[in-house]
Amino acid sequence: MRRRLRQQDGFALVIALGITIVLAIVVTAMISFTSSGARHARISASQFTAQALAEAGISTATSLINNAANAVSPTLLGCSV
Repeated sequence: MRRRLRQQDGFALVIALGITIVLAIVVTAMISFTSSGARHARISASQFTAQALAEAGISTATSLINNAANAVSPTLLGCSV
């Protein structure tokens, strides 16, 4: 009986180490997934803002050109010559 117990010395340590490694891998994967989702949301918000600003600029320029008395003036959009 004692001989059998001696053969299993350290077996619980090996099992505990294996479980710890598996849990560390799972936690690392979850953190990576969460941070990539947050980064994707940030990029999407930035793209939406950039597109909205670009469309607003085009709309403003179109309005100025359509309502201008002299549409070929080089200073129409606020540019100095």
